[in-house]
Amino acid sequence: QGELLSRSSQYHYALLMVNSSQAMQTLKASQGTDLDAMLSTGHANLQLSVPFLADGPPISGTIIAQPPSGFAVTTKFSFFTEAWVDEDETSLVYAVYRFTVPSGLTLSLADDGEVIPSNSSWKSMLPEIDWHNYSSPNYWYALGGVLLKSWSASKSLQGTALAAGSYYVVARAVDLLRAGGSATILGPLVQVPAAGISASDATWAIQSTFAANDANSILNAVDSVNSVDIAGDASAALEVSDMALDALSMAIDIGEPS
Repeated sequence: QGELLSRSSQYHYALLMVNSSQAMQTLKASQGTDLDAMLSTGHANLQLSVPFLADGPPISGTIIAQPPSGFAVTTKFSFFTEAWVDEDETSLVYAVYRFTVPSGLTLSLADDGEVIPSNSSWKSMLPEIDWHNYSSPNYWYALGGVLLKSWSASKSLQGTALAAGSYYVVARAVDLLRAGGSATILGPLVQVPAAGISASDATWAIQSTFAANDANSILNAVDSVNSVDIAGDASAALEVSDMALDALSMAIDIGEPS
């Protein structure tokens, strides 16, 4: 009955002990009163548990995307999550995911580069995300989600490339007891560079993820490169394809259990 508890408040479990059925009936009749009143009947002894803190999920967090729009591969996007409220904010760990906006919702750019949704009630158009049930049709991966930032105490993800597309991004925060909260932002809007990208830009985007030894970062970089054309001749595109295949092999190796 966790709904009866107030987050961040301290509680005890109280064990009331009686020595006869008649005393138990008397005690039951006094339910709804405080412990002192129940003990004043003289029919019960009290043992308190060690105190515990009522833990609630992290709340009130925000996420910021910088810049809110740009180009696939060549623009380096950063995400910052902050303002989370929790009983022990220092214990929180964070992850960042991106999702393609659902059909019926389109994004455009204002003159200042900010993202404008086609529907001001865009949050109501987003699917409810299931973060835990692998078999659910709303499991985050089944919804096309991509994990941009793996779980860590860092509140930011900086300098990452994204594939061309219209997105919303979700930051999650989880505490030591695995209670979690989330914050959502619309965007970024990522466009295809008109002239494509150079082979050197593509290979750098992939190779720059290797040092982190993070499979999700590698997969995101390959996805970004595959969303645009490679400028130059066929040999340039072949060079990038070979690099992408090597990167996928590395991601598989990282993802395999040791």
